[in-house]
Amino acid sequence: TLAGWDIAPRWEPARIVTGDFYDFVPQDDGGLGVVIADVSDKGAPAAIFMAVSRSLLRASVMAYPQPVEAMDHANALIAADADSSMFVTAFLLALEPQGGRLDFVNAGHNPPLVVRADGAVEWLGQDAHGPALGIVLEYRWPQRSVALAPGDTLVLYTDGVTEAINNRDEAFGETRLVEVVAAHRHL
Repeated sequence: TLAGWDIAPRWEPARIVTGDFYDFVPQDDGGLGVVIADVSDKGAPAAIFMAVSRSLLRASVMAYPQPVEAMDHANALIAADADSSMFVTAFLLALEPQGGRLDFVNAGHNPPLVVRADGAVEWLGQDAHGPALGIVLEYRWPQRSVALAPGDTLVLYTDGVTEAINNRDEAFGETRLVEVVAAHRHL
């Protein structure tokens, strides 16, 4: 919980084990570090790599409050130990709860969706992202900032949401994600 904020995480694996994860990391200054990530591949190897990646990302966020520094540190650790076929996409943000400022970095992950109180839609980090973690040893991800106002809705998700297939073999997709979030943003 974070005073003044409604936070509603949901995690549902498509199979018994998964490589998707999220984490909330309280900061010493009262802020909150948030990470959502998706490890390549499926099954037990992805789940093991996810557990290692989650621990490395969490430790990096605790040690480095700025998302770009935390991402750089986590990548150095993950890339040094990653097998050539494994990588992890990640979106990392630092929330300053009093003013609603988000500083964020995107390492190849799906851009989070913001639906503003007035219904305007934004995708965070579409213009500023870099490669997934574990692919290159040294890379400096661009860090961006945005402010959230009362009534705004931020949705972080993995590709399991937009790539979900219905019984007519149609992907859920980004358009439907926007429609559903916009229609229910007042809940």
